[in-house]
Amino acid sequence: MLLDAPFAAVIQIVVYAGAIMVLFLFVVMLLNAPHEDTEYSSMSFAMFFLAEYINMVTVSAVATDLFLGGWHGPFLPESLGWIWFLLKVSAILFFYVWMRWTLPRYRYDQLMAFGWKVLLPLAVVNLLVTAAAVLHFGM
Repeated sequence: MLLDAPFAAVIQIVVYAGAIMVLFLFVVMLLNAPHEDTEYSSMSFAMFFLAEYINMVTVSAVATDLFLGGWHGPFLPESLGWIWFLLKVSAILFFYVWMRWTLPRYRYDQLMAFGWKVLLPLAVVNLLVTAAAVLHFGM
């Protein structure tokens, strides 16, 4: 069954807005400033290190659920959806760790300037364009 044109246009808008939001999520998650500049003793360092990686797993799980379809995937029944969920979370974690090890860390003032001067205006424009498109197509 083919989708009618207005419904297909709304689906394209949702996919486009979702892709922009995934990009924002990845940029914010990659620019997260860790506490590695301060020297901590053994247990304090372990707790900060563990908290940082728990944050990475949590962000990957939320991104999988919101933007990648969660536990839905081809070739497996719904009862084995947890395998798809873990595969998607692992793929995001791989990308996340790869980018964090490759890209340099930024100073806090650079992060704040990027957030206020670039990310916030882009998010507002994305919100307005998506709202206008939804109103135009009557969803």
